[in-house]
Amino acid sequence: MNRGILFLILVVQLVAVSCNKDEASMKAKNSSGDKATEQQSGSEQACAGVKAELVGAMETQGRVSAELEASTLKIEALEEQVASSGEKLSQLQKNLHNCEEAREKAEENAENSSKVSAKMRESITKCEKSAETLQSKVGELEGVLETRDKEIADLKATPVQRILELSKKFESVGSVAEAVNLGTAVEAFLVAHGRTPQAREARKLKKNLSGELKKLRKAEAERKAQEAIADIREQLKGISDGDLSLPHLVIMSEYLESNGLDFDSISRMPKADHREASKDPGSVRGNAMVVRGKVIQIQKDGKYFRGLIGMGGYFGTDRIYNFVTPGTTKGVFEKKKAKFAGIFSQLYEYKTRGGGSNQAFVLVGYFDKQ
Repeated sequence: MNRGILFLILVVQLVAVSCNKDEASMKAKNSSGDKATEQQSGSEQACAGVKAELVGAMETQGRVSAELEASTLKIEALEEQVASSGEKLSQLQKNLHNCEEAREKAEENAENSSKVSAKMRESITKCEKSAETLQSKVGELEGVLETRDKEIADLKATPVQRILELSKKFESVGSVAEAVNLGTAVEAFLVAHGRTPQAREARKLKKNLSGELKKLRKAEAERKAQEAIADIREQLKGISDGDLSLPHLVIMSEYLESNGLDFDSISRMPKADHREASKDPGSVRGNAMVVRGKVIQIQKDGKYFRGLIGMGGYFGTDRIYNFVTPGTTKGVFEKKKAKFAGIFSQLYEYKTRGGGSNQAFVLVGYFDKQ
């Protein structure tokens, strides 16, 4: 569009120059007549028209130049906007990439969070159950503490009455251990309330405790003795009378050792009458015999001591007891009297010096104080 305008202006200028030349030529030829005058008038009109067009073209050129300059400024502004928009676009693309990475990371975190949330929910459930259990235990402990506080208050308020109540409890204890524990509690109570061991209520409590302990120990000893007899008879199962059965006697010795059955324990067990043992050994086998007589013979056989004890009659040999003991025999010698408590195991027949035979009661046990 710019080149066309310039070309048009150039043509108009050339026409104007031509018109000027024609005008000069026409003036020179003024004398040529009327015809020449008419031609001159027409040329002048033509030149005036061309000049008018030239002025219009120049005005158009000015407007177009102004518009062109404005357009150039707009183009430069637009180019700057495009450059700025390109930078913004690049930044947006970068931000978009960062957003994509953030989204992927968020999705990954969300997946991990869901797993963690499941574990957390499980942990929370366990914690809630534990809390319920602990709350229940707290309630129980609070109840116990309340009871203890009440007991303490009662004890502080009426110590004498409490002592009497403790004294009555001795009648309902069921074992030696319970009685000992109760006695310890009573002594602690007396000390806590300034009662000396010589105080009247203290002596009364100790007396009650001593009596109850004696009865309990006796009952416990009898119970253990009955249990021991049942076990002993099981140990002696299969033993026969007549020949001495040393393997059974060794088993019995080991049983006494492992179960802590000593002289006192055996002495408290149900007794076997020697007449019943002579007549029917099996009916009293496993029961106890406590004998006091003269030691006829004693010797060590392996880890045990064996020998004979005689009693009754002029020579002290009417009844013979063949003994086996896993205990010590300190101070026990031949021809010296000794006391022995043992389990009747079998009836043993032995030959006498005169060629006859006699019976001996086989006992497994302990000498007194050994």
